[in-house]
Amino acid sequence: MAGREFEFSLFGTKCRVRGPLIGDREVEEIQKYLEATFNLVLGPGPAKTVASNLMKDKALLPIILKISWDYLKLKKQLEENTREIENRVDEALRLAEFLIERGGE
Repeated sequence: MAGREFEFSLFGTKCRVRGPLIGDREVEEIQKYLEATFNLVLGPGPAKTVASNLMKDKALLPIILKISWDYLKLKKQLEENTREIENRVDEALRLAEFLIERGGE
C-alpha cells in the first residue's frame, strides 16, 4: 500500500505499519475511532483481544487503517456540508422574514 510507515497503537499494543499518507494527528484520530468502535461493538475485554490480533496481521491492518481514514474524511465532509446547508436555510429564513415584513408596509 502506498503511504508512509508509522507507529500505530491500539489499547497499548504497538506496531509499525505502512498506511495512508497522513500526519500524526490523523493517526491519533484513527486510533481513537477504532478503539471506541471496538469497545462499543465488542465490549472492553474482547475489543483488546481483537485489536491485539489485528495488530499482528500486516496484510489486514493497512486496509483497516485506509478504510477508517476514508470514513473519517467522509464523516467530516458530511458534517461540513450539513453546517453549510443549515447556514443557507437560516439565511433563506431571514430573507423570507424580511420580505414578509416589507410586504406589510
